[in-house]
Amino acid sequence: MTGLLATISGHALSILGAGCLIGAALAATMAVSVDLASPGRRVLLSWTPIAVAVIIVRYMGWPQIAVGLIFGTSVALLSVGLGSITAITPIGPAPQRWRRIWPFTLVAALLVFLSGFTGSLPGPNAIALLVEGLIVFSLWNDPEIQNVEISPRTSPVQHALWTIVWIVPAICLAGFGAYFVAHGTAALQQDHPRLSPGVTAASVLSPCLIVPLLLGDRHAARSGASWIAVTSLVGIVLLNLCLLLPLLAMGPYVKAIRGMVNLSPLVIDIRGYSPQAMIYPWGVWRLDAMLLVIISAFFVPVGLGKWNLTRRDGVALSLAYLIYLMVIRASAS
Repeated sequence: MTGLLATISGHALSILGAGCLIGAALAATMAVSVDLASPGRRVLLSWTPIAVAVIIVRYMGWPQIAVGLIFGTSVALLSVGLGSITAITPIGPAPQRWRRIWPFTLVAALLVFLSGFTGSLPGPNAIALLVEGLIVFSLWNDPEIQNVEISPRTSPVQHALWTIVWIVPAICLAGFGAYFVAHGTAALQQDHPRLSPGVTAASVLSPCLIVPLLLGDRHAARSGASWIAVTSLVGIVLLNLCLLLPLLAMGPYVKAIRGMVNLSPLVIDIRGYSPQAMIYPWGVWRLDAMLLVIISAFFVPVGLGKWNLTRRDGVALSLAYLIYLMVIRASAS
C-alpha cells in the first residue's frame, strides 16, 4: 500500500512539475514575442527556464536530471527545432555577422563528446567549454552585430515592462517545476529503483521546455526572419553546453576547495582536496553527444553559407528526433 501511494504521489508531482515547466516556457515565449530585433535578448530570455530548472534540480541532488535536461533540450533544438523552422521557410541567406556563430555548435559538441571517453566531466574539459563560451560571447557582443532592427513595435519602456511581466513568472514556474519533478522522482524511485531520471528528463521534461519556445521561433520565421530563429536555437545550445554543463562539472571542484578550509580556526588543509569529477552517463555519451556531433557537422555548411536547409532536410531532422526519443525510451526499459 505504501509503495502504491508513493507511485501515485510521484506521478502526480511529476505531472505537476511538467505542467509548470510548460508554463515557464510559454511565459518566456511571451517575453520574446515583441523582440524580433535582438537575437541576444531572445536567447537569454528563452534559455532562462532551462537554466533555472537545471540549477535547482542539481542543487536538490539530482545531477542525472540536470544532465538529461541539458542534453535533451540541446538535441531537440538542433533537430526538431531546425526542422520546424524549415517547414515554414528554407534556412539559408542570413547576415554573415550572425551566421558565423552557428558553426561553434560543432566545436562544443566535439568537446563534450571527447569528454565521454573518460566517463566523467573533468575540470580541464569544463574550462575548455567555458573558454569557447567566452569566445562566442565576445563575437555576440561585437559592436558590428549590435542594434539589429526589424520593425520594433514597442517603445523601450513598454518593451522592458512586457519583459518583466512575463520573465518573472517564467523563472518562478521553472523553479516550482524543478522542485516538483525532483520530489516526484524521489517518490517514484522508492517503488521503481530502476527508473532512470536522466532518460525521463531527456524524453519527457525536455520537450515540455522546448515546444513552447519553438512556437515563438516559428513566428519569427513567418515574419521573414528565419535567421533570428536559428540564431536563437544555436545560442541556447551553446549556453547549455558552454555554460550550464561546465558549471555542473565544476561543482565537485568547488566543493573540494570548500572542504580544504576550516573557518574556526582558519586552517587550509591541502590534503583535504580530493574532487570527484562528475560522472558522464554512458547512455548520454553514446547517443546524445554523438547525435549532437552529427547534427552540428550537418549544420556547418549552412553556417558557412555553402548550403541551404530545405523542407526535406527539416523532415529528416524531425524524424531523427523521433527516433532519438524511441531509442532512449527503449534503452530505459
